[in-house]
Amino acid sequence: MQQKTIKILFFYFSLPFLLNCHNLQKDITKYQQENIILNNNFPDLEIYNLNTIKTDRLYRIFNKINCPCNTCPKSLGKCLQEDNTCYLASIIAQSAIDQMKNGFKSSFVEQRLYDEITNGFLKESQQINIKNYSTQGITNQNTIINIVEFADFECGYCQFILNDIKNFIKKHKKEITFTFKHFPLKQHIMSQKAAIAAEAAAEQDKFWEMHDCLFDAQILNSNFILSCAKKIDLNVNKFFDSLKDQKITNKVNNSFKEALILKLKGTPSIFINGRPMALPYDEQSFEIRLKMEKIRKTSKCCHKTIDS
Repeated sequence: MQQKTIKILFFYFSLPFLLNCHNLQKDITKYQQENIILNNNFPDLEIYNLNTIKTDRLYRIFNKINCPCNTCPKSLGKCLQEDNTCYLASIIAQSAIDQMKNGFKSSFVEQRLYDEITNGFLKESQQINIKNYSTQGITNQNTIINIVEFADFECGYCQFILNDIKNFIKKHKKEITFTFKHFPLKQHIMSQKAAIAAEAAAEQDKFWEMHDCLFDAQILNSNFILSCAKKIDLNVNKFFDSLKDQKITNKVNNSFKEALILKLKGTPSIFINGRPMALPYDEQSFEIRLKMEKIRKTSKCCHKTIDS
């Protein structure tokens, strides 16, 4: 009797697990029938170190998202399986895999992937005014990527991604142009004053020195801004004159207005060649977008030429 009871209890508690395994096998079979990518069908993707659940979720994502080549009617999954010369598909798929490995939730990965392809890379390029705003990198026909960041000196995330941006610029300074634009958010009391201070420093060719100093602030206030001016050896009298110059204020205000026209929701907001970037703002993601833009420039896609 006791042995029979144990068997019943074992079956009762094992049933949900057995059903889940059965459903998972059904899903994998379904993906195989629909020609969705599986590990052994596309060895170029480094999908190892993901458990069965995360791998299954990736299959679902790849099945729902369109291929990043704008003339391709296939899902990302089918494109990956049927044509391993589609470099764009391979690059963007690997970025999703890496995000899953780094612990991001599948819902986050799916949304970022969708936004990066549909509302980012394939979106029509928008003209962003960078004239007279501070720029790093090169400004000639050899530029592969024009990066524009709309930021706020009181934004913690803008501060957080600063080193990733710096490292990327340093590594690719002969390939990219990086422009900083202001989007001082209303809820940040000192952000407008800090933006004006940065542009006042630019009048003495020290925008980037002031930029770095302001982002180092633990508490951003007027005393700290003055300490930055002294630290970077500005002519303080000229600096104070520039702070009162309406031309400087208008420059910051015009950048803010442009951010509103672009319907930006917050900071940082980054554009690559006039298109929003939806991938995580880290050095690895910038490298991914650089590869994608190189493909766009050279049209090395397995499908028709994608728009420049």
